[in-house]
Amino acid sequence: MVTVTVPATSANVGAGFDSLGLAVSMHNVFTFEESDRIQISSVDGTHVPAGSNNLVYRSARVVYDQLGIPLKGLRITQRNDIPMARGLGSSSACIVAGIMGANALLGNLMGAVNATLIPRKLVEGGMDRGAAVSELGVVCGMTLPMLSLPTVFLGAMSLVLVPRLARSAALGQRDRVRRQIDRALSAVSVLTLPAMGMMAVLGPDLGTFLFGQEKVGEHLVPLAAAMALSCYQSTFGAALNGIGRQGSVAWISILCDGVQLAFTAGLVARPGVGMGGYVLGALVTAALGLALCAWQTARATGLRLRLFQWATAPGLAALLMALVTNLLYRVLRDSGLPLPHSLAATLLFGAVLYLAALNAQGVHLRELFRLK
Repeated sequence: MVTVTVPATSANVGAGFDSLGLAVSMHNVFTFEESDRIQISSVDGTHVPAGSNNLVYRSARVVYDQLGIPLKGLRITQRNDIPMARGLGSSSACIVAGIMGANALLGNLMGAVNATLIPRKLVEGGMDRGAAVSELGVVCGMTLPMLSLPTVFLGAMSLVLVPRLARSAALGQRDRVRRQIDRALSAVSVLTLPAMGMMAVLGPDLGTFLFGQEKVGEHLVPLAAAMALSCYQSTFGAALNGIGRQGSVAWISILCDGVQLAFTAGLVARPGVGMGGYVLGALVTAALGLALCAWQTARATGLRLRLFQWATAPGLAALLMALVTNLLYRVLRDSGLPLPHSLAATLLFGAVLYLAALNAQGVHLRELFRLK
């Protein structure tokens, strides 16, 4: 089951609110499950269409139709806290929820198949069943969640970026659209690259500290690279959502899930490969998703690649930070300093060094985080 929460919008309350904004605490909540027929209900007693004319269902159907995937039906429940016909975006909430719910359902299906296939393929490759499940748990339940910790800002940034892009696109302000995307990508680089660099240095010991499992660091470096690429892909995906290209995001997501599934099915069972096949698939999938999302964004907006601003400057600063902090961390550990204190000191020193390296290259953070 997938749950989607969509906030109200002030854009249609009255003159000026589309540009001034208004904080609204109301949300509509939708749940989605695949079914062999259409089942739509409201949990708060609000009358909603229960057939194929329901706006949430119609929006979800568009995603399936765009991908050429047959849809027999959906089980949808709605909690409608946003009042209808009050200019607070109740219809927009239904459209957004349908698109997001369908995309999540299709992604969850592929993810579930992949998670089921991994231990089976590991067993085919000669691994004990218990060890196979443990291997899956270490990578998908420990390493990946740990790497995801520094990327929590992406969701908040997307919430800011998407409506601003939608407004700029609706007004035909293509230069402003490109500027907003450019700043978002620069901000992602500045935050993601040092985080993944620091994880490559501290990740193995941090994983042991958090989970008591030394194997957390086994595939850490390639998965950190895949995570960094995924952050860029998510930002381009948010940009495509903002300019009304949700269908492109959906088919790219499904295609990438299919590629990951192919890597799992074809490589994990091979002797000497094991989970390395899944990790390679994650890296290739992230690179493919990034390339496709970037291509679609450039095609739709005329955006030009600015590799130095997006990747080279923060990448060089992150590399310097990783090399120096790796040395510092080893010195601190060899001196007998407790693990938590060594981690904290290294993180603090690394952050200061990274900011100094960025400043030396003329990258100013204050301007990056203004998405206007």
